[in-house]
Amino acid sequence: MKISSSLPLCLECIREKPKRSIEIASQIHSETREKAGLPQKVPESSEGVGCDHCGNNCMISDGHRGYCNLSKNEKGKVMREFGTSEKAIGSWYRDRHPTNCVASWCCAGGSGSGFPTYAKTPEGDKGYKSAAVFLGTCSYHCLYCQNSQWRRNAKDRKPVLEKDELVEGILSDSSVTCLCWFGGSPEPQSPFVYEVSKELVKRAEKKDRILRICLERNQR
Repeated sequence: MKISSSLPLCLECIREKPKRSIEIASQIHSETREKAGLPQKVPESSEGVGCDHCGNNCMISDGHRGYCNLSKNEKGKVMREFGTSEKAIGSWYRDRHPTNCVASWCCAGGSGSGFPTYAKTPEGDKGYKSAAVFLGTCSYHCLYCQNSQWRRNAKDRKPVLEKDELVEGILSDSSVTCLCWFGGSPEPQSPFVYEVSKELVKRAEKKDRILRICLERNQR
């Protein structure tokens, strides 16, 4: 039985012909990214310029983009309009605790662990909210990603998040007790993630306010 209509492999194929199975899966993967308007493979040009924003360590040839579709080699220099300390591709919304928290069983927001320093109540932060920031880029490309909207965001390079606007939006709502970076994945836009998180922590501490920060990321 085939895995799916778009991936013509079965369990026996993978077990008995692993090399050929990888070739087929890689081809389907490249075609999927091409249809999405994204670079088909991690660039590895021997004459390219290196980008170190994530673990892919792209070597980008002149005039081309990295795997995330944000970094671009412009005359021998990696340039970025987004995924910088000031701007990113993504969007955000307020999510009631612990709706989508993958670590709610152990996180202070879901379990009350560390109360009163890290949680609002001994039972957690039910009734409070998380600032869920969806980043529209990823250093992977899982064919069956549950949040595949990031592919369109990465292709179109929109919507746009701005650092100051995001920070003010989160701090203006006292019911927000945590910030979750997800997507996609935070790695390709790590300068933005770092700067926003640092500013929020600094300002929350001045107000003696609980504000946890977590990253739902892949391992690359």
